[in-house]
Amino acid sequence: MLTDPAVTDGYARDEAEWAPHGSPAAVVRPRTAEEVQRAVRACLDHVARCRARRHRSAARTNVLGMSENTARSVTVERTSTGHFVATNTRGGTISFGTGSDSEFTPVELLLAALGGCTAVDVDLATSRHAEPTTFSVEVSGNKINDELGNRLTDLAVTFTVTFPDGEGADRARTILPRAVKTSHDRLCTVSRTVEIGTPVTATIEDA
Repeated sequence: MLTDPAVTDGYARDEAEWAPHGSPAAVVRPRTAEEVQRAVRACLDHVARCRARRHRSAARTNVLGMSENTARSVTVERTSTGHFVATNTRGGTISFGTGSDSEFTPVELLLAALGGCTAVDVDLATSRHAEPTTFSVEVSGNKINDELGNRLTDLAVTFTVTFPDGEGADRARTILPRAVKTSHDRLCTVSRTVEIGTPVTATIEDA
């Protein structure tokens, strides 16, 4: 973290001259996506404004950085008719199916991913100040079929979070709205992917 005015003054303005400007209290130069998340969460913890800026003399490299290993993958294998298991690269597994029993369906997994992704962000930002007495996230949507095919509409993520009395809890309550907004707007990979829209390629591997 850099606090020398000789450095921070160089980040006072963005390339867009109309953008709000002013010398920051500190400058962080993250090199990976994980470092970006830690920096943003630190801002949330201190109720500080965080803005991505590029130094005027810097090369055209996104200051938010990119992880050197951006690939993410899972493998889905059939276990029986209508039943499957997904395995991640760390060996973790989760079973799912068509909804004929208590197993999650793929659509329910998507809803869980939306809620879980943003829940992780919000929990990390708030629980370090106070352990919540209630923390739940409800995710809902409507499954429709139209000229675009099967899809979900009206996706909604609703947090129910409460904290006990105390100074740390007061800080957690103050941080909560900003944590939810920042997760939705920037941090949650799942919701950002859904909202922005990413092409999906389906292929058949040669036997």
